[in-house]
Amino acid sequence: MLYHAGNDVLYVSLIDGDGATKDGQGGVAVLNLDGSVKDQNWVTGMNAPKGMASYKDLLYVADITAVAVIDMETGNVVNEIEFPGAVFLNDVTVDNDGVVYVSDTRTGTIYQMRNNKPTVFLENASNVNGLKFIKGNLYALVGPELWKIDANKKSTVLAKGFELGGDGLEPVGNNGDFLVTCWGGLVYYVKADGSFEKLMDVRGKM
Repeated sequence: MLYHAGNDVLYVSLIDGDGATKDGQGGVAVLNLDGSVKDQNWVTGMNAPKGMASYKDLLYVADITAVAVIDMETGNVVNEIEFPGAVFLNDVTVDNDGVVYVSDTRTGTIYQMRNNKPTVFLENASNVNGLKFIKGNLYALVGPELWKIDANKKSTVLAKGFELGGDGLEPVGNNGDFLVTCWGGLVYYVKADGSFEKLMDVRGKM
């Protein structure tokens, strides 16, 4: 799910099938902020779309081995870029210059895409998932750890010891704090000093 302040709506990726199968059943829906559906079929014909990020009037969506580029004004898929060697593209983030970063959880790779041309940015990031680019640095959930990666590809572990592999990553305020979700049903509040608190545990309750 992605909130877009300019349009004041929520974009929701819909797998609607197996998460790793190219079946054409996936898409993107648009919700109002009260949770009501604005457009269930805003984009259709995708496979298993997951992470999303926006830059100007474009929405970038990870879709197994490709990134779909969607015109946010029309809902048209204007480009679909295959990533060589990709197996399970998962999350997407974009820096202030429009450079796109995409995680591949199965291969432990972070890709960088400039002008619609993907290249490998970082390897050996086992089970990498959630990404967020903030103030010149790329933050990544790498298994049960939160990494900070600078422009020279130097990584620093900011927090470690989550009970499960990290999934979603969102900053809280401007002091370096984050909310981290884990796929199995955990939510953590991570402070800038690396300490963290479990806010929610719904494992086995859904």
